[in-house]
Amino acid sequence: MRRAQQKSAAPPRSDWCTPTNVINTLEQFAGQVLLDPATNVRSQVRAKLNWVRPGDELDPSFVVREAGKYRKWIHQDGLEADWVQSLELNPSVPRNLIYVNPPYGRKENKAWARKIREQASLLPRNLSIVALVPANTETNWFAEYWNEADVICFVRGRLKFQGAEHVADFASALVYFGVARSEFRSYFHALGKCIEP
Repeated sequence: MRRAQQKSAAPPRSDWCTPTNVINTLEQFAGQVLLDPATNVRSQVRAKLNWVRPGDELDPSFVVREAGKYRKWIHQDGLEADWVQSLELNPSVPRNLIYVNPPYGRKENKAWARKIREQASLLPRNLSIVALVPANTETNWFAEYWNEADVICFVRGRLKFQGAEHVADFASALVYFGVARSEFRSYFHALGKCIEP
């Protein structure tokens, strides 16, 4: 989820939802997202397993409704849990995918960059990670992506996150960890410039 520019005096949010064009590209690339470790109930990402931060709203009737769509929602701290060990991989699926659109903020960016890099180092061959993050190339935390990612797609223009009144006031990047580099580039090139660092 992302912070997007707001015109009101309301406090800034850190849980803006992934734009539809990014979701569509993810689904074309991978079919289904297995895990979203940093989601909220407004998210339109159709992950099989969805982790909502402890303390965030998670209505039991919503959980039951979503279970009918084979989507599981639980309170789980994505920064604390082991993503890879939490999944049951389908060996017949060529690209099992973890997608993360973490909360933004100075402390959050650094913590999530560290966690994403840590989990990427544990990936089996048939599992990959795509992360939607601010493209703050001047920061130390973004250097963790730059040094370890297999592909980074710098999104053209500014994204308009779901639930946002205006476009974001920052540039974004989709960071890919996995073995399907050329496939990632072929699907995501429509969103921006993809490079292998």
